[in-house]
Amino acid sequence: MITRLAWRRTSPWRPLPQDVPRRLRVAARADHVLLYVALIAQPLLGLLAVTPFGGGMDGWSDTAHVIPAWTIVVLVLLHVSGSVYHGTIRRDRVVQRMLPVAMVRS
Repeated sequence: MITRLAWRRTSPWRPLPQDVPRRLRVAARADHVLLYVALIAQPLLGLLAVTPFGGGMDGWSDTAHVIPAWTIVVLVLLHVSGSVYHGTIRRDRVVQRMLPVAMVRS
């Protein structure tokens, strides 16, 4: 995740097409941000669970590790659903902007 965040810092999000409604823009950004947060929290909570600081907390460490795991699953499903929606229903250029530039040109 550190490498991914460093890459994100040098390669900012490409802007969405102008015809994408504001509510979808907000949902997309929220999904991305929450996914990053969950992907960072998950291993940190896992590490905490096996340390003396968190390992002896009778079930807390399991719960604290499981919640981000299910959050990641839900966020990934939302992300995939959004790309299917944009590719099949809206038929806008959102899916193409996710692909590497070389693939979009061909």
